[in-house]
Amino acid sequence: MTASDRLHALGVAELVDGYATGRFDPVDVVDGLLAELATIDHEAHGVVTVAADVARRGAEASARRWAAGEAGPLEGVPFGVKDNLATAGIRTSLGSERWADWVPERDAEAVARMRAAGAVLVAKTATPELAFGDARPGHRPTNPWAAEHWTGGSSSGSAVSVASRILPVALGTDTGGSIRVPSSYCGVTGLKPTRGAVPTDGAAVVSWTLDHVGCIGRSAADLGTVLDVLRGAPGHRRDGVAGLRIGRPMAWFHERVDDDVRQATDAAVAVLEGLGATSTEVEVPDPDLGGIAAWVITVCEFAESNADWRDHLGRYTPASAERLVAGASLGAGDYLRARRVRRDLRERVGQLLEQVDVLVTPGTPTAAPRVVPPLDDLWGDGDRLWLERVARSFILFNLLGLPAVVVPAGFTADGRPVAVQVVGRAGEDDLVLSVAAAFQAATAHHRAAPGTVTLTAAPAPTTDAEKGGRMGP
Repeated sequence: MTASDRLHALGVAELVDGYATGRFDPVDVVDGLLAELATIDHEAHGVVTVAADVARRGAEASARRWAAGEAGPLEGVPFGVKDNLATAGIRTSLGSERWADWVPERDAEAVARMRAAGAVLVAKTATPELAFGDARPGHRPTNPWAAEHWTGGSSSGSAVSVASRILPVALGTDTGGSIRVPSSYCGVTGLKPTRGAVPTDGAAVVSWTLDHVGCIGRSAADLGTVLDVLRGAPGHRRDGVAGLRIGRPMAWFHERVDDDVRQATDAAVAVLEGLGATSTEVEVPDPDLGGIAAWVITVCEFAESNADWRDHLGRYTPASAERLVAGASLGAGDYLRARRVRRDLRERVGQLLEQVDVLVTPGTPTAAPRVVPPLDDLWGDGDRLWLERVARSFILFNLLGLPAVVVPAGFTADGRPVAVQVVGRAGEDDLVLSVAAAFQAATAHHRAAPGTVTLTAAPAPTTDAEKGGRMGP
């Protein structure tokens, strides 16, 4: 495979510029991508289904629109779609035995908007069952930075396909960290927009009040272009961060955080300060309580949205079954109390965000942990460890519906990516992306690809908390 065959390894902006200047066209890019997909292990690279005929037709149509001067904002850009988002005429299995043969008649709204903007659908990407259960065979991608380490979930296939330079961008969903966890572990940029900014129509429901549709790509600048398409309106991103007030949540957000991640977060804030921002330490109210409330709401709504689960219990993976039973076992009082917690925290965190413009937190508390197959039996209490050791920086912002982006921020000594998160006020997705883009303009972490950072042997895990685990929401 020559460099010219890997045009799909370029980012969104580079592809669009290449098309606009006539250096190559969408057919060149998609032909090279499909040729590579024909030679690799699809599962390892996060791909579940290759939509070759759809991709070729899409590339040819895009080439005609470029020639006619009718190009859309993502014209000819290949993209992947998490396998819990409906794609018309293309199998959408939800990572589940029960839905293994489902072929939707319509695209999810986010997919439809991508295609209307000229993006070329090439592949469906791996997800654990229903984006909330265990990963079934065929849906277990390999971390391209370190094969014995976890990819995170549940938008695992989208993150891996982008990190592997197979796709420039992919859609994902995020209920409790599912875009940001695999983006952190796989060294890519992942955006969870403000709740409601991007329609969730056509996405399999985990939690109808916490689900978000977002995207994973090479850079915040690329994701800004994609976000404009997904929300149906152009953004107004600022140039630089001069004068912005950064809040640095401490306490909970820095407990159980590895030194590599803590140092990367400190360094990221220092970079932003060097660009003209100011920072202050802040205390986010009751993030641990917020995580518990989010989990109660999620399992209750998961059970309700799969209301016929009792008739099909034997066809679900163990984690899905456990969470369905848990959600059905909770009472209305538990659910309503969790919603009251959300209402209270929304007000209190809103008051905090009146004092600062954005929050900068660690991404995942650790780099990707080592895993030992089978994935189904890694953690004794995977739900608690998801809250306390994997998504502790993330899940509160699902509960509150705030925009959050994860960006690569460095590497461990053995070459695994670490990340930081930028969070903003509801509706201020453009500001969050502006901060991330400014950081990436001043650093090169996001440009590193697997194989460009030397990996050394990592010690075997000594405790359950150091191991990987079930895919979370």
